Order: sequence, then structure tokens, then C-alpha cells
Amino acid sequence: DPVAIGHDAIDWGADIVIGNHPHWYQGIEIYHGKLITYAHGNFVFDQMWSEETREGVIGTYTFNGKQLVGATWKAYRIYDYGQPVFMNAKDSATALQTMEAASDQLATRLHEPTTSPIPAMPPAPVYAPEHAPA
Repeated sequence: DPVAIGHDAIDWGADIVIGNHPHWYQGIEIYHGKLITYAHGNFVFDQMWSEETREGVIGTYTFNGKQLVGATWKAYRIYDYGQPVFMNAKDSATALQTMEAASDQLATRLHEPTTSPIPAMPPAPVYAPEHAPA
């Protein structure tokens, strides 16, 4: 379960979690004041028969020390069996709206993550993780 893994990583001390594995981009979540990006999608891939696996996002994450102060995403489409090209404005807006809609499925969500940098995030709450890594 990617959500449980992301939450555990934050609980165990991660400042940010950038997931990977799904062949398409997925939503984002703020959990205990920390950002989880569940997947960026493929970057260089050869499944030209599937539109979903040909689209992805590149995340830019800006830190001040360990504090995440901004995050933006730029959408692209893969052409010619492995050549990513940034999408035009219309297609990019559609892709980023899809990513935002996926974020709405999460318990904690970041509104309009794709249109502007996120504001300075609050510090994580002080708490003890339920489980520590072995």
C-alpha cells in the first residue's frame, strides 16, 4: 500500500517522500506537514500503445535546509519510444488537473498544487512514530 509506506516513511523521519513504480503519475499528499508525491509516471518508456503510460510529470522541490518551501510539477508526454517532450499549455493543464483530482482522494490534500509553488509548510508535529524501522 503506497499510502501506508509514505506515511511510515514520514513517521520514521523522512522530510519528503517521492514514490515510484506506477507507470502513470498519481496524487500528492501533505502528511504531518510533509509532502508525499506518490508517483511521477514514466520518463523514458516504450509503451506507446497506452496514453496513460506516455504521460508524466517532473517535480521540482525547493528546500530551505530541511524545510520544503516549494513544489511544482511540469507535465510531459513520451514520443517515439522514449523521448519525453513537455506538453503544450492546454494538455499540461488537463494533466495537472488530473493529478490534482487524484490528490483529492487523499485524506489530507494540497489544493492547486500544480499552479503555483506551495507556501512555506508548517513544521512537522512533535510525535513518536508508532513503529520504527528494523
